[in-house]
Amino acid sequence: MAKLNILPYIQIRPVNDDVVWRQCADLRMRVFVEEQRFPKDVEIDELDDQALHMAVIYSPPEGAEQLSQAMQMAEAGLPTIPTVIGTLRVVPEDSDVAHIGRVAIDKRFRGCGVGRLLLSATEQHIQNFNNELGYKTILIGSQYDKVEFYKKCGYALKGEPYLDCGEPHQYLFKSIVQ
Repeated sequence: MAKLNILPYIQIRPVNDDVVWRQCADLRMRVFVEEQRFPKDVEIDELDDQALHMAVIYSPPEGAEQLSQAMQMAEAGLPTIPTVIGTLRVVPEDSDVAHIGRVAIDKRFRGCGVGRLLLSATEQHIQNFNNELGYKTILIGSQYDKVEFYKKCGYALKGEPYLDCGEPHQYLFKSIVQ
């Protein structure tokens, strides 16, 4: 997978339709419930109704000039139709804190830079609308084994580790430039 450059074939955008939202919810269920064994009944919750959801959509190469690349990607088991491969949600924590959570990347696309791009695009989206939103900080409640990823993305530790559904987590934060 690392040899295939999928980045030209992805789009990151806010979720604004039911079809994409359903794909995001399905991806979260696969990642958090099936892979990581978190309880199904807490994965989709009331916070989803007030959240900004972001989606990474992979669209396979098209056209005769990209046929070879498309065939390679299909042989590698990648989707042959546009598909959500990453998602997260942003929920207002306080009047000045945006809480990023439920970050999920399709396992076929992990290690390709998709998570970093999703986080960066979300931060940019928050920044673009920050005059009306008034956020000063982005907060992430990370699974403990993912903390280093967020630190590489410029986040700093906040507080002590805690348990969420019996799994160790850690808060991290990043200040928003005004």
